[in-house]
Amino acid sequence: MAKTATCGFCGLPAVTKEHVWPDWLRRLILESRTEVGQKSFTMEVERGKKTTRFSSRALEATVHMPCARCNNGWMSALEGTVKPFMAEMVFPGVKTILDVERQGALARWAVKTAMVFEFVGKAPVPYFTPEERFGFKTLAQIPENTWIWIGRYDATQPAHSLQHRIGQRRQDGTVTPAYSFTFTADFLALQVFSFRGAPPSDSRMPVNPGPWKQALLRIWPTSAVDVSWPPDLEIDHDHLGEFDSRFITANE
Repeated sequence: MAKTATCGFCGLPAVTKEHVWPDWLRRLILESRTEVGQKSFTMEVERGKKTTRFSSRALEATVHMPCARCNNGWMSALEGTVKPFMAEMVFPGVKTILDVERQGALARWAVKTAMVFEFVGKAPVPYFTPEERFGFKTLAQIPENTWIWIGRYDATQPAHSLQHRIGQRRQDGTVTPAYSFTFTADFLALQVFSFRGAPPSDSRMPVNPGPWKQALLRIWPTSAVDVSWPPDLEIDHDHLGEFDSRFITANE
């Protein structure tokens, strides 16, 4: 796993070895799958544009990125904020109402996870800048031009995470650096998408065709109207790859 001499969020030394998957989330997935007799788990992780599948009995994936102060401070507080409602979305996947506060908290959790995940393995230069990570840590400021959606994943793979650093072709023909991160945990699916440059004139992101309006709910930018999860359409394992790479890209 990749190592960094200083914390990716605050820049201080004494970086610790931490789990990519928070302990409470790992335990929840393990307990839910063990109930039905599953003893080993296949994880899929992207490292430096190469997707690796490996088996793990404990969903172990670690990263040297945050320091103990960040991990045990604001990051732990964020976990405590989302866990009460996020846990039931992960398992057993019950209907959950997300008001604007919950939308914002879950969106920040997704961005935090994406920022940490960029340091897994021998990856290229992270998409998110040190200034963006510091602003996120100090002000809970989600970087500009970032969108986040949630869906319901119903298939056999209990843990999945995949990131793409891409060049997205816009509707005006220009290409801009962009980043997407897809994350599933039991029934919950999240996707973070961020790009550089001005927003498109019609406020729509160019994506590959798919039933995304029925399968996804946007939580960032937040909506003043409560979001009712899950959406009408589930994402099954056969369509997980389409979900991972739904953004139209010029190159990767």
